[in-house]
Amino acid sequence: MADTKFSDLTAYTLPIATDIIPIVDVTTGNPKKITVVDLLKKVSFTQTICSPNCITNGVIQENNEGENVVTFEDNQTKYCSFRCVVPFGATSISSIKLISSRISTGNLYLQFFSCKSQTSSIPGSTVTDQTDPYTTYTGTGSDGGVEVFTVPSGAYNGLGSIAEGDMIGVRLTRQGAHANDTYGANWRILGMQFNFA
Repeated sequence: MADTKFSDLTAYTLPIATDIIPIVDVTTGNPKKITVVDLLKKVSFTQTICSPNCITNGVIQENNEGENVVTFEDNQTKYCSFRCVVPFGATSISSIKLISSRISTGNLYLQFFSCKSQTSSIPGSTVTDQTDPYTTYTGTGSDGGVEVFTVPSGAYNGLGSIAEGDMIGVRLTRQGAHANDTYGANWRILGMQFNFA
């Protein structure tokens, strides 16, 4: 075995969580071992970007990449929702970012509402967090570039612990006719980025 090259080994296509993989610790140069499950926890995708889904009263358009883009018309109350599945190994939400198109430097009057459907329990239970108040967010430009807003953690902290496979949903509402909304333009929503730890 000591003289065998990795390229000469038989492929093992059905590993299980407790199988052991040899690994070199680059900080010490020493060989060590790691289980499949521990390796996957370290390299699992902790970021999910999703486009607005079907729950909306905004105007859904398709961009040239085939993704949904929602336009919130000015002077109207509009909403849309985003959903993602909690990835393998994630136990908490570290941040959520809203991605939009820069159209104005005026203010947007927004509220975020979140929910979690636990697929780990049968039947699945749902937890909601409706504590985020309407807040004023300032647009950063009018050049059509990408604009990122951080969703306040208070909009999702009430969801409690999360587990792999849970469905997280966030609903965004804009009150475009409110006096605090001075954006003065239709607002294009490109997507939402969920970051997990």
